[in-house]
Amino acid sequence: MASLLEGLRGQGVAADEAALLFEAPDRRVYWVGADDGDELRCNAYLACGPDANVLIDPGGRSHFAEVRRRVGAAIDPSSLTHLLVHHQDPDLCGSLPEWLAAYPSLRVVTSWRTSFFLRHYFAPGAPVPTAALVDRDAELEAGLGLTFPAAPFLHFPGAFVSYDPRSRFLFSGDILGASHADGWTLVIDDFDAHLRALEPFHRNYMASNRALRGFLANLEGLEIDAVLPQHGAILEGEDAGRALAWLRDLRCGTDLLYPDPA
Repeated sequence: MASLLEGLRGQGVAADEAALLFEAPDRRVYWVGADDGDELRCNAYLACGPDANVLIDPGGRSHFAEVRRRVGAAIDPSSLTHLLVHHQDPDLCGSLPEWLAAYPSLRVVTSWRTSFFLRHYFAPGAPVPTAALVDRDAELEAGLGLTFPAAPFLHFPGAFVSYDPRSRFLFSGDILGASHADGWTLVIDDFDAHLRALEPFHRNYMASNRALRGFLANLEGLEIDAVLPQHGAILEGEDAGRALAWLRDLRCGTDLLYPDPA
């Protein structure tokens, strides 16, 4: 098995291509996001196995056509089995109605808190997809052996992340996401420069240092070779470890809005 991330450092992605990130006999992982120039670009991912093809954080409605074309560059989109949704923000999953209209057999994998809000993306009276819930049957449903560490209040109470033990990839949703006005690359090649993009996003969107430390405790024991966020760029190898360590002492959210009295 082989991660292909090292060879992608500092590169972009050609129009309508799916970027292969990991390949093994029983697993392939692709980047299939949107390259629309948005500062908070959509990084959708596709994880494929013998029995399931899972689209992770498919993006907003404006991203649907491009993400579907990129999925189609990797697999037949009709062979998708699951949509994995880490939280309910419209930039992350506003395209759910389009995906489910095109492929009605898709199953939505998410947390129960997130599933409560997904119905608001659909017309009144429209059937809401039954979700496989991460704290119940999602691992069985997804068929890929993924695990789902909780990430409450980062930044949504029901947020979680997904870990693939085959690739050792952590699909992190908004955590370790960044805003890039220009110069985006798929995999970062300058950690210090990237840190300057990470910091303002996390200070403003993440709840607190206590929440960050609780999340990091939920990752203990996992061997993480790369972090793949929904925004910004992928952190690979040593950069992934440095970024996770950086979270441990970061003050953000309520730490800054409601500081302890002097």
